Amino acid sequence: MNGKEKRFGTQCHSLFNSPFHRSPMHLGSSLLLLAWVSSLLTFVSAGKIRRRRDLLDLADMFDVLTGLDPTDYIPYGNWCGYGGQGKPIDRIDER
Repeated sequence: MNGKEKRFGTQCHSLFNSPFHRSPMHLGSSLLLLAWVSSLLTFVSAGKIRRRRDLLDLADMFDVLTGLDPTDYIPYGNWCGYGGQGKPIDRIDER
């Protein structure tokens, strides 16, 4: 047996006989720590929690991006105004 094999065998022997691997208490606390760190990283990587948006948020976004008032477009559309009572403006409105 050369020196390399002897050294490798000693390292393996001392690793598996260490109190670090024999303690069930240590294993349980290690798993608990791993679970805690995993959950923490999950929440941190998720970033902001998304909030539900509604039609008013869409109108605000339209106003910010275009600089136009979204209510200016209420009389226009393929639904022809409020209640469908408006005059058709183009071929799409006539359908």
